[in-house]
Amino acid sequence: MTRFLTFGELGTALHEFGYEPRRKADHVVFEHPQGKLMIVLPKMHAGTEVSPLHQKIVEKTIRDDNVVSWDDVAYYLEHGKREEDRIKKGDRLIWTEPSSGREFKVVAAAGEQDGLVIIKQGGAFSPCPVDQLRKESLVIP
Repeated sequence: MTRFLTFGELGTALHEFGYEPRRKADHVVFEHPQGKLMIVLPKMHAGTEVSPLHQKIVEKTIRDDNVVSWDDVAYYLEHGKREEDRIKKGDRLIWTEPSSGREFKVVAAAGEQDGLVIIKQGGAFSPCPVDQLRKESLVIP
């Protein structure tokens, strides 16, 4: 990994490549359904920068587990999300409230920046970590 990631960005990247998180007391464990290895990271605020040591641990585990294409992961981690996948002002989103797991419809009041998005819900604005948001998908009958 050549760029500095936040824990929120890293969690989002791992999830996009099929790694599912399990929260433990002081850690988050990521496992891939077809993999045999686990990625264990300290539980940190989504905006906290990942240390070089933890970046190397993640890189080595993904390479050694060999369940996803390392080239795809390396590109994603080096360049970040594709532009069309980034949250932009006006995007309709679903916010998952972390303590209860409840989901709320919100709108992005500003574009994604530094792992955060300013969201608007019922006339109120607040910053929200990107890893708590997903784009609302349109269901076409």
